[in-house]
Amino acid sequence: MDRSRGRVRGETARLAQSLGRGLDILEAFTRERPELGVTELGVHLGLAKSTVHRLLATLRVRGYVRKNPRSGKYRLGIRPWEVGRIAAGQFGYPEASRPSLERLAREAAGTAHLAILDGSEVVYLDRVDGTPPVHADAPVGGRVPAHAVSTGRALLAFLDPETLRKVVARDLRRFTPATVADEVKLREELEAVRVTGYAVTVGEWRAEVGGISAPVQDESGEVVAAIGLTVAVTELLPGPIETLVSLVKETARQISRRLGFPGDVPVAVGPNSAHGAARA
Repeated sequence: MDRSRGRVRGETARLAQSLGRGLDILEAFTRERPELGVTELGVHLGLAKSTVHRLLATLRVRGYVRKNPRSGKYRLGIRPWEVGRIAAGQFGYPEASRPSLERLAREAAGTAHLAILDGSEVVYLDRVDGTPPVHADAPVGGRVPAHAVSTGRALLAFLDPETLRKVVARDLRRFTPATVADEVKLREELEAVRVTGYAVTVGEWRAEVGGISAPVQDESGEVVAAIGLTVAVTELLPGPIETLVSLVKETARQISRRLGFPGDVPVAVGPNSAHGAARA
C-alpha cells in the first residue's frame, strides 16, 4: 500500500515537472524572440535537448507551438492566442471599456489603454490609437514595469500595504533619466495618486512620451484596472494637461459605472479599494 502511494506521488511529481517545463517553453517566446530553436531553448531553460524535443513534440500536437519548415525553429501556435482570448474575455473589462477608450483616443488625440496589474508589471488588455498615433511601445498583451508608467502608478497606489511593500522592494529599474527609481519617492508619488485619483508620468518609460491614468473600480469598489492615455511630453503642460486629466478621469468613471461601481473615481482613499480605504 505504501509503495503504491509512493509510486503515485512520484508520478504526480513527474507530471507536474513536465507541465512546468512545458509552460517554461511557452513563456520563453517573446516579441523580441518570436522564433527559437531546440538548442536555444535548452540553453535558456537549462534543459537537455532530448527533453526539449519531447516537450516541443507534445506542444506541437496540441497546437501550442508550430515549426518553421525553412528555419527548423519553433514559434507559438494558434492555441495560446485562443486561450488568451478566452482569459481576456472573462475579465469583462475590454467589452465594458472599448467605447470609452475610442472616445478618449479621439478627443485627446492620444493612445488610450486599458491595463491590469500582474505583480510588478502592468499588462495591456486593450489599446486604441488616436490620430496621429502616439508611439507608446505598449501593444495589447504587452508588459511594462508598473513603477515607470502612469497605468502602473494608478494601480500600485491602491494595493494593500503588504503587497505594495513586496512590489516596491523589487528592483526599481531606471529606463530614462526621469524614471522614479527610488522607493521613498515612488511612495510619495503613489500617495499623491490616492489623493487626486489620477497618475501622471513624464518621459519615465520612453523619454518622448508621457502618460495620464486613472483607476477603474468594480461593483465592490476594488480597483481592478486602469485607464491610461499616452501623449507626447509636449502635451503635458499647464492648461492642456488639465483638460487631459479631466478626460481620463471621466473615462474611468464611465467604465467603473459599467462594471457596477456607484461612486466616483477614488479620491483621498487608502489602498486596494474605495470602500476598504474609507473604513481604514
